[in-house]
Amino acid sequence: MRNSSINNIIVVLALVIFSAAPLQAIEIAVAAGESIQKAIDSANDGDVILLAGGIFKESFSFKGKAITLRGSGRDTFLKGTKFRPAITFNSDEGHNSIVEKITFTKGVRAGAIIIDQAAPTIRKCWFYKNRSIGSGSAIYVFGTDTSNESAIITNNVFYKNKTRSIKPGNIAHTIYVQDSSPTINNNTFIANDRSGVYVKGLSAPLVTSNIFSYLGQVKAPERKKLSSTGEKEKRGRAVYIENLQSGSNVEISYNISFGNKIGDVYIQGTDFSFSELQEAPVSFVTTNGNLNVDPLISGISLKTKKPNRIKKLASVSLDSSSPAIDAGNPDAQFRDGNTSRNDIGATGGDTPFTFPVLEE
Repeated sequence: MRNSSINNIIVVLALVIFSAAPLQAIEIAVAAGESIQKAIDSANDGDVILLAGGIFKESFSFKGKAITLRGSGRDTFLKGTKFRPAITFNSDEGHNSIVEKITFTKGVRAGAIIIDQAAPTIRKCWFYKNRSIGSGSAIYVFGTDTSNESAIITNNVFYKNKTRSIKPGNIAHTIYVQDSSPTINNNTFIANDRSGVYVKGLSAPLVTSNIFSYLGQVKAPERKKLSSTGEKEKRGRAVYIENLQSGSNVEISYNISFGNKIGDVYIQGTDFSFSELQEAPVSFVTTNGNLNVDPLISGISLKTKKPNRIKKLASVSLDSSSPAIDAGNPDAQFRDGNTSRNDIGATGGDTPFTFPVLEE
């Protein structure tokens, strides 16, 4: 009888320990043509959803789950359906909701991703030829999560994204930030038709260690028919800032800008170069260590003789002589994988962009 009682206690303890143990993270493979949303629905926090190479046409959400959606790189293409973005984050997702190694293309609303009062991490992705009929030709960021955290957008390449509409007020800049404070670091922006980062409202984003190049140089609908509000003049800066609320602070640091249609930074009705901002910072903006460089030594290679007529991207890798080497944000959190000072652009930092050629 005594042995039976002991055995029963052992069984009960084992059941308690087993039930208290966390579920082990698993990998869920999804082939082209299969539903990503179904995979997300079946996933638990910590799981990794692996997208195979191929074309995925779907609009879905993370539903608040702290999971990783990982593609195979250049060969995994994801685009939304009809006028919806591919991914919507609107369920208080945090930094552990991760999207990486995916090529987003031909999105037609907020381009590819809407982040609405959430704080996911978007990293090591291509945003290529997305078109917007509203705000943000690639990514739209609004608000924070319930912990007051904002999105992390790092080590991505934004190439040839543009507006799809000539309606007045269409401000489809590449990344649109409203009432939010995302960290936008180590990205490369090339040949998008508007500006790189747009900021408004109560916002305090960190825009650091990015390359902004040839923005506003590609054709867009408003070149054919200008709106009465002068939409053409909203094209071609690294950072475009307007309608900020008191308490905002936009930090622009350790970026490179070259070849842009109009200039470096637009703030509340005035254009500034990086050097002007450094000498006389304006209200709501902090800036230091930004560079204007010669495109020929930037490390951005383009297969075209005329830089204002962008045709094909050869590489976003940095040349050995590039001024972007060891010139990025010196803070330890942004160090390169070899622990050296951060390189500027998508191939720098701890999680560098790893498939540097798209068009050949």
